[in-house]
Amino acid sequence: RKVVAKFFDPLYFYDEEGYLDSFAVVRRHVHNECEAYQRLASLQGSQIPTFLGLYLAALPAPDDPAWPTPSSSRNVYVLLTEFVEGTVLGDMRTDELSTDERCQIMDEVFELESHLFTLGVRHDDYRPQNLILLPQTVGSIGLTLLVLDFEQCSFYAETEVKKWDSSPVSRTARLAKRWSSDLSHRHSRWILGGWLDQQYGTLIWCDA
Repeated sequence: RKVVAKFFDPLYFYDEEGYLDSFAVVRRHVHNECEAYQRLASLQGSQIPTFLGLYLAALPAPDDPAWPTPSSSRNVYVLLTEFVEGTVLGDMRTDELSTDERCQIMDEVFELESHLFTLGVRHDDYRPQNLILLPQTVGSIGLTLLVLDFEQCSFYAETEVKKWDSSPVSRTARLAKRWSSDLSHRHSRWILGGWLDQQYGTLIWCDA
């Protein structure tokens, strides 16, 4: 069985400004990943990878006199998930797909993001590089996307989810808030002109 090991190593955390506490950020990332996999347990193996556990691994300590605790090793968190065969959306060439095929994929992108939200998870790094199209022919019935990498997530209580998911109008307003700027920019290669309006109505562009 192939697995993916994701190392949360503060030593290699990149902070361009140099202001962040790398250990605190890594702890938050670990918490977010585990919380997301717990909340999205019903999607494991179908629309998110199967979670195989969080472990501590002993890695060699840096050969650096400035290292605060002289030791031969240091412990870092390692998250294991199943390896998923498929094509990363960010690697696909949209100009090689028909309009119908692109629209079919974007339908699934929208539906998956909404499904995550109904389970209390907002993926804050929801972009083509974190979406995998499972092996199948584009255009076939039952197209399946899988999302991964949950270190940048926000979580909602059930009451908050119900508020935004209580009616078609509130659901469209939430989509507007998510897709009118940031997410539409991240998926700009995939979204066809006027398609958002056509699929989800003019409310998609309102400032909700």
